Amino acid sequence: MPPLRIFLTGATGFIGGYLLPQLAKEQYRVICLARKIHEVPETRHFDNVQWVEGDLNAPSSIKGLLHGVDAVLHLASSRYRTFNFSDMACKSFYQVNVLGSMYLAREAAAAGVKRFVYLSSTAAMGLARGSGPRINESWDCFPVFPYQKSKWMAEQALMDLFHKEKLPVIILRPCLVAGGGKQNSELLQMLQLIRKGLFPVVGNMRSQVKPLVWVEDVVEAILLSMYRGTPGSIYLITSGEDYTFAQILSEAARLLGVKKGYIHLPYSAAYLAATGLEWVGKGLNLQPPWTRARLQLLVSDRAMDISKAKGELGFAPKVTSLDEMLGRLYEYYRERGLL
Repeated sequence: MPPLRIFLTGATGFIGGYLLPQLAKEQYRVICLARKIHEVPETRHFDNVQWVEGDLNAPSSIKGLLHGVDAVLHLASSRYRTFNFSDMACKSFYQVNVLGSMYLAREAAAAGVKRFVYLSSTAAMGLARGSGPRINESWDCFPVFPYQKSKWMAEQALMDLFHKEKLPVIILRPCLVAGGGKQNSELLQMLQLIRKGLFPVVGNMRSQVKPLVWVEDVVEAILLSMYRGTPGSIYLITSGEDYTFAQILSEAARLLGVKKGYIHLPYSAAYLAATGLEWVGKGLNLQPPWTRARLQLLVSDRAMDISKAKGELGFAPKVTSLDEMLGRLYEYYRERGLL
């Protein structure tokens, strides 16, 4: 029988907006953390959901909130975008993603919760290195960007609590999540650039594999993690299918009604541009739109193995077709006048 009382962070966010209604529908008793309750949308209020005010960076504000809680679902993350390198963003990544997770986990360990599910990201792996044709949970992590480092550091802190205080933590690493409702969506930006014929394709990038996962499949993985899986384990979460950039570009162009949605850049030219932008950005304390590390990540193959999540969690993604995934996304943004 799944836990009955849930403590949820990140309920006002993108994935939380899909998870919370499902928890309410399945009659869980949910306590949601918000910094300002009056700013919580009406669509996030349910009869069996209680909102409490608190701040993960103020440990005293969450003291005692986990008493009697069966499971913690920790989705909250910094509001800054992944590739933001500004001082404010870096500070937020550390305070929210690392320290906030540590404070919450310590409170959970003290309260004796039965399960602590942390929604991390494949970003924590950075430029992962390992053996075999597909990235799996055993590969070594080499995070490069501040956001990546913060997610990896949070994972390390939680695993330390697992070993020292027996915190029953499960860490999920979803890849790029597709679905309507995400602010500053990377996929929306991609579609907008393809529509204009300006999406940059560097070197042999079209042949590289990039994983995607539908938001409701991530929700299912979270629900499964409350009562399945091995504490102290990490699970990669993707659709389980391989999509090359060529396939993504082709399907997106078809949906948008354009013949060719990209411009090709030689790797050497892109690398030179990234070097210059980094130099300018550092001098002006601005976020460069292009960096050498981001370029390396963009052209790297990211084929991933989710057999561990399938075997131990019973994870079975429902949306695996690229046509369906991009089609749903296109319709969502088109109806809202964004495409």
